[in-house]
Formats: sequence, C-alpha cells, structure tokens
Amino acid sequence: MKIERDNRRFDFHDIGLAIKRAREASGMTQEQLAYIVDRAPRTIMYNENDGQHPSLNTFYQMVTMFDISVDQYFYPSKNKGSECRKISLADLGNYPLISLGTSTKSFEFYSAFFTEHGLPYSPDIKAATADQILPMAQADLGVGFVPEEFVNPSDNVRIIDLEEEIPERSICLIKRKEQPLSVAAKELERMIIELASGE
Repeated sequence: MKIERDNRRFDFHDIGLAIKRAREASGMTQEQLAYIVDRAPRTIMYNENDGQHPSLNTFYQMVTMFDISVDQYFYPSKNKGSECRKISLADLGNYPLISLGTSTKSFEFYSAFFTEHGLPYSPDIKAATADQILPMAQADLGVGFVPEEFVNPSDNVRIIDLEEEIPERSICLIKRKEQPLSVAAKELERMIIELASGE
C-alpha cells in the first residue's frame, strides 16, 4: 500500500498581513522587527506582503511577540461550527508528529496502533519525557498524543477527535507481600489506586 503525503504549501498571505497589522499597531518598523528576529528587513517585507514562508523559529518569534493566535489560519473550520469534525489516522500523518523516543512503551504502543491500520509511525520530533509533548504542541511544532488529563482548557491547544479508536492502556500495581512499603511508596500506592478508581 502506497501512502502519499499532502505536499500542498500553506498560503502564508493572511498570517503575513496579520503580522504586519500587529507590527504597525505596536509602532514597530520592519527594520526593528528584523533586528529583533535576526533577519534582513527585506525578509520581513516578503513575509508580510508577498506571503513568503519564514523559518519556523522566525514565525514562532513573531506570532509570540505580537500574541497572534494562528488557529483561525490553520483550522478555519474551527470558527465555522465544524470543530467536531473527525480526522483519520492517515490524515494525521500529514502533520508533524511528536512522540516519546523509540525505546519507550508509548512509542511501541502508537507504532503498533498505526501499523494495525496499515500506516507507518515515523514521528518528526522525539520528546525526552511525556510532559514535554504538550508544550511542543502549544508551540505549534506538531501533533502529539497525551492523556486527556494532561490538557487544561487554558492550554491553547486543540484536541483532535480521531475516526479510529485508540486502544485503552492499563497499568499493573505489583508489590511484595513480605516487604513493607516506605511512607512515600504507600502514598504513591494510595494515589494510584485513588486515580484508578476515579474518586
């Protein structure tokens, strides 16, 4: 089975104009912005007026500096009442994926999930720990899988509803009967049991 990526380029014109409006509203010149983001003034001019794509780092610096929300440009349907549209796993492959490293059980789990649906699992970014995935997604570096409990309404991320159902995962709590637990271990055990029971 051959899988093809969608290689269409994103039209940057609207975001370029939003950056220009925000820059002008702040009283900043193209030269000043260029100095701050370490680019030539003509590069800023091309970004703003001609829709030229900036580097990811420059783009992130500019939208962060001017507090520009880019959701409306990348997800226009979100503002048209169709935010509940489901996306397929195959379509998800058209976006940069963020994952834990290849030696982790999480990588193994999602690799098996993609393989089960005849798709390769080749993340573009590998995070060292699970708590790094959400900040990377917040920085628009890609799409990642995290437990729903990790996400708060204030996190400024969009939860994607997949067409395919992600299999449930489970953990086992094992302890030696003949060895007493330390105070810290007892507290950890209590927390795990409480969380598992949903209390």
